[in-house]
Parts: sequence; C-alpha cells; structure tokens
Amino acid sequence: MSGTLFPPQGMYINVKEFGAKGDGSTDDTAAIAAAVTFATPASIYAQSGTVFFPAGNYITGQINLPERVALVGVGLATQLTLRSSATSVENLIMNVQNYSGVNDAQACGVHNMRLEGNNGGVSGSNYNSGIVFKNDTPSGTYEYTDARHQVSNVLIQNFTGNGFVQTGRGVVQAMNVQIWSCNGFGFNINIDSQYINCDAGNCGLDGFLIQGNNMLSNCKAWFSGNKLTSNRYSGSAGSATTVTAPANAWDGGNISGGLTFSIANGWGNGFVYYNISGSSAAGNFNGGETLGCCAQDNARAGFYIRGGRQTLVGCEADSNANAGTSDGTSTGTAVATAAGFDLGGSSNCTVSGITWDRAANLNHQTWGMNITSSAAGNRVELIFYGKLNDNSTNMPPLQTSSVIGSNKVQMGASGGGFNAVAYNSSWTPDPYLGDTYAMTLTGNTTVGAPALTGTNTGTGIYLVVGSRLTLVFTQDGTGGRTITLNAVFRLNSKSFSTTASATTGITFVWDGTNWQAL
Repeated sequence: MSGTLFPPQGMYINVKEFGAKGDGSTDDTAAIAAAVTFATPASIYAQSGTVFFPAGNYITGQINLPERVALVGVGLATQLTLRSSATSVENLIMNVQNYSGVNDAQACGVHNMRLEGNNGGVSGSNYNSGIVFKNDTPSGTYEYTDARHQVSNVLIQNFTGNGFVQTGRGVVQAMNVQIWSCNGFGFNINIDSQYINCDAGNCGLDGFLIQGNNMLSNCKAWFSGNKLTSNRYSGSAGSATTVTAPANAWDGGNISGGLTFSIANGWGNGFVYYNISGSSAAGNFNGGETLGCCAQDNARAGFYIRGGRQTLVGCEADSNANAGTSDGTSTGTAVATAAGFDLGGSSNCTVSGITWDRAANLNHQTWGMNITSSAAGNRVELIFYGKLNDNSTNMPPLQTSSVIGSNKVQMGASGGGFNAVAYNSSWTPDPYLGDTYAMTLTGNTTVGAPALTGTNTGTGIYLVVGSRLTLVFTQDGTGGRTITLNAVFRLNSKSFSTTASATTGITFVWDGTNWQAL
C-alpha cells in the first residue's frame, strides 16, 4: 500500500488504492471497508487515518467508522450512495465500537461530500439514515468524556429515515450541513452539541428535533412535514396523514416503535424541542440555545417548544402552518392551524425574534404565538406584523385560547416605544406603536379606548393580556386642562394633576377587559 503519511492528519488513504471504483454502478462496500480498517488506530492515542474519496459516485452499504477516523471528499463531486441491495437497515455512515469494545467510537469525521439515500431504490420499509452517531456514556478505556465527532460541508439527501442522528452524549460539532428530502427528521440531535449554518429542507417529519441542551446558530428549517400532508400545494385536495414509527431500528435505537406522528399530535414543525423515547414523547428540561435561526413554510409551527430553559434569540417564524387546504385552493379549510412560535408546556424559556406571514402559501400562519396554561415563567419579546404582504386577512398575535399566566409577553413595539404626540382634543393611543405616550395640554382632551381587534393604524394587531401603557400629560402654563378617559381606563383612585406646568404619568396594564392603573 502507498498510503502516504501526512503528520497533521495521520495516514491519508485513497479509497481507490483499495479497489473502490466510484463509477456509480460498482458496489464499493468492501473496498471502502478495507480502507477504513487500514486507517483504524490500534490502541488509545495510536495514529489513525483520513480516508479520502476522489471525485466519483461510490455505491456502498453501511460504512462503520472507528475511533478518530475521518472520511473526506472533494465537495459535491464526491457522492456516497446507499446501495439498493440492503435487506435490513443500513445507515450510510455510523460510528462503531472503539478498540476497547466498550463504548462507541469517538472523534469520527465526515467532510466535503454528498450523501445520497437512494430513496425509491432501497427498501421503503427500512428506516435508513444518512449519518448516525450513537454515543453511549463512556466506560472502560476511553479517550474523551464526550463523543467529539465533527462534520462539515456535507449535503445529505433522499434517505428513507433521518438525515443526521446524534444520540447520547455529544460535543458533536456540525457546520455547513444541508439536509434535503429525507422521510424522517432532518436533524435528530441529543445533548451537548453545536450546529452552525445547518439547513433542513422538505423533510418528512420535523426539520430539527432537539432533545437536549444543544446550541444552534444560523440554521434554517423549511417545508418540513411533507410525509404528514397530502399535496400542500395548489391544484388538488389536501389532507393530513399519519406516520407510525417502523418496527426496525429507528434513529439508532432511540425509538422502539409505536410512536405515531401526525400534524394533529404536534409534528411537522421547523424546530421542535421535545424528548422522544420508546413509544412516548415528553418535554425536556436540559436547556439550550438557538440563535439567529429561521423557520419558514413548515407544515405546522415554526418553533414548537415542549421543554424548559431554552433560549431563542433573534429567531424568525415566517409563513408556517403550510400544510395546504382541504380543496387545494386558497379559500379551502386549512389542513393545519399553527403558530409561528408555540410555547405550550414550556417553562423558563426566553424567546425573542419576529413572527409574520408573507402570504406565499395557500393557507397562512394562524397566529403569531401560542402559549398555554401549562407554560410557566417564560419571557417572550416578539416583533409581530399581523397584515399579510397581500393585505389580506390579519393574523392575530396570540392563539385564541392562549393563557399568559406567569409568563411575560411583549409583542409588536409594546414594551419599549416612546411617543411625544401633538395636542389633540380627542385622540386614542396605540399600544403597539409604543407603550408610552406624552402630550403637553393646551386645552382639554378626551382619550379613547385602544382598539381590541387591530390597531388604530390598521396594522392588524390585537391586544395581549399584560400589555402596559403609560400616559404622561403636562399642563401648560395656564393649567386646569381636563383629561377625560374612556371607561376602559380604570384609574383606581389615581388622577392626573391639573396644576399649571405639572407633569403626571400613570401606567396601566391590560387585564383582558380593562386598562387597570398600577
């Protein structure tokens, strides 16, 4: 063998030197396995290798990655295609037991290539995933406390299962990973890992299933839920469908079967924060961060949070609930109703960003946000725009039955804007253009009740329980100017001064019926 040594990388091994053809027809499984074996370290801290794939289309069965072995291609010109001859589950790339035979292999790598799942060519009853890192808790002889796999510049497409799976302990780092048209989840990730510049498009269930304290940055999920809807585009009738977990290995053994996925029971989202195990699902409370991520055109919610201590900052929910209509037209009944951000069941989360709908789909994102009585201690600050780009029906900020409870919710400009308004004898403040209004009185004034359905400027925003509104009045040098408030304002024994040149401010909070003075 002429495997040349490059000290920074260990052994650099060309699969073609082991007989791989990469011609798109030859089964290269054995040749690739031989190259990987040659790169395998003999013991802890021993030299490992990088297996190089020149440009070509390599037909292969499951590639089992040992400890500290990486696969490297030359970009999209290198394609690994799952063979169609498999009679049982074959995940294209999966880590295996390390040299100790105790815990699963650590520090594996996959870089600069395309992974093709051959959906339609392989058995549809097998749930084959693109990359599976199954990380057991280390025991016996091990090199790292966590798995420490790295994946970069990889396109994963057309798998009958998931695109990318990480189970168990992590510190997995994935950068510039794109997943397209896989039947399961795009990314199914679990515990202590980082995902940067990752994209999940047109996946069958959810774009990102996040089951632990992971960190995501600059990621996007779009068109998720394609296995749960029937034709969400125009031209023919649509309907919601269900998918039951297959009996064979599911997500590296994370689900044993029996769990049913449907739009109705909460799947088809862009980003979902939820634990799944066996045949049940439950909220996770491990924390995690999602920064600058976008959920667009997903069949159900953009961000569906059923866990605790999650921090979402600068996130965008754009035109979700995209599951089509009953008759395939814009006037039909929506197959799904969903919010941009859904916080039912979440606790102690921080969410900030924007929720809106650009009117691109047959049916529109139903609400800006949903929050239920079981949600507690969350802080939400969302910019909200209720009117669609085509000026059609307004989208309210909150699902009708939402319960604010112990959560602090601010939407629109509420909570930060200051407006100095010119004197008017009759005027109405708009709590979504700002939460503080100041006026110098040169005459008497009457204050109207803020609109409950839509604002005074016609932007289509609704009041949210807990919204605050501060009115500040300054008497001119003459003084004695009277302030008459609509009955919806309850002063609760407070009053505005009528003394010349005096300034008085009163803060009101909306209780769902009246503005109560604090």
